[in-house]
This record gives sequence, structure tokens and C-alpha cells, in this order.
Amino acid sequence: MSQNRNLFLHPPLPMINGTKRYAIIWTPKVASNIVLTWYLRDIGLLYAANFYSEWSHRFRGDVLVKSQTYKAWLADAAANYLEYKYVKVMRDPFRRSVSSYRHALRFDDTRVQVEQKMGIDASEGFSYNTFLNFLSQLDIRNCDIHFRQQHHPVEDVVGRERIDYILLDAMEGELIDHLDQRLGDAGNVDTSTDEDAELKARVAHNLTHISALHHASYDGDAFDGENYADHKFACIDHKEFPGFEKFVTPQTEQLVRQIYAADFADMEHVLSKS
Repeated sequence: MSQNRNLFLHPPLPMINGTKRYAIIWTPKVASNIVLTWYLRDIGLLYAANFYSEWSHRFRGDVLVKSQTYKAWLADAAANYLEYKYVKVMRDPFRRSVSSYRHALRFDDTRVQVEQKMGIDASEGFSYNTFLNFLSQLDIRNCDIHFRQQHHPVEDVVGRERIDYILLDAMEGELIDHLDQRLGDAGNVDTSTDEDAELKARVAHNLTHISALHHASYDGDAFDGENYADHKFACIDHKEFPGFEKFVTPQTEQLVRQIYAADFADMEHVLSKS
């Protein structure tokens, strides 16, 4: 049981509901804000999270996972893991790697990690290829969760056949509808119309926020004859950024497949079942 508990404690901590007995395996840069919004609504804490901070993950880290209820749920899941239902939300590793690159450019603490590991001055930015070389030198199972592989140690204990995977890239419809279908409608039979409207409004807000951060396009040509993967993007306005397809080269594809081999194996398993 202690070994299982340690696996459940591996970041990022699963979103567990001990009443409904499910665990959601999630990763940053994989619609985590929407997943967390649905989960908080399901356990009755969406209003509290909104009151605490407009950034739901702050409530998750500061309050939720430190609560006695969550700790009890986690202990129960570790002790009785075969009695739980598992859903994992995942994303094509290549697309996610570009989102992680944007994240690394945007935040000072992650830029410092790149500088220290690669021995460069990243104050004016760094290329996607540099970022991938940085990732290749990390323990991708235990590094910063914004770069860490999507494959979670709990999956090795539970087994792929017991996990219901939601692959964002192949998903039809809204993510919250898929979560409802797999785990039951968020909340319970006493859910009010106002509370349902709050969930939809919060998800709509998250979708708008995420779209502004991650899906703005860059209309320019390649820079000075370089391809996008070699261009040193500056640590400035993250809204002006190319789509992920601009970064696809034989070299980057090979590197991403090597770095995130476990994630590609999981994705291939999902696609083989579809």
C-alpha cells in the first residue's frame, strides 16, 4: 500500500474523487485548466476556487491537495486502486512540446533552468531546437511538470486496459462533455441551474483565455532563411507565436519521439483502440 501511495503522490497529483471513486490523470499543457474546472465543480469547490483566485491551479496547489479530505481520498485510492475508475486526458506529444517551449520562453524561472543546463544566456530567448536539447538532458519522468512526460507511474500499476483515455487531438465535441460521459455529470442530482451555468461560464472563460495564450498565429515568413525550429524566439509577447506545425523538421520529430517515447507509446495504444 505504501508503494502505491508513493506512486499516487508523484506529481502532478491525480484529481481524485473518493466519493465517486475515480482518478483523473492529467498534465500541464493538456487542457489542464478545463479539466480542473470540471473536477472542482464535481467536488463542489468551483465557487471556492473562484473566490480564492482567478487561477484555479493556485487553489489546487495551495488549498485542495493540502486538505484533509483530499489526503484521505488519495490514501483510499492508493489502498483500493483496483476499485477506482481512471480517466487520462492526453495530447499529441509533439504539439505539447511546442506549448512547453512557449511556457519556457514566457516564465523567468523556466528560462533560468535552460540557461543553467545549457550554459547559455537566454535573456533574449532561445530556439526550439535548443529547448529540445535541454529536454533531452533531463530526467523527463521527474523534471518540471510543464516539461515532464504525460505518462504517470500510476498507469504502470493500474495498466492501460483499465484507463479510459481522452486524446484531445482526436476528440470530437467538448472536453467537459467527454468527462461527463465517462465520470458522470459534474455535481449531482441537486445541481442547480445557476451552478450549471457557472460551470459553463467558467469553462468558456478558460477556453477564451487559453486561446489567447496558445493559439494566436504568426503570419511572417521564416526568419533570415532559418527554419522556425532554429530561430531564437525572444522572451516577449507570447501571443505572437507560430503554430506547432512550423516547428516540424526531421530532426525535431526524431528528438521529440526520443524524449517522449512513453507518451508516444500511450498515444499509439489509444489510436489502435479507436
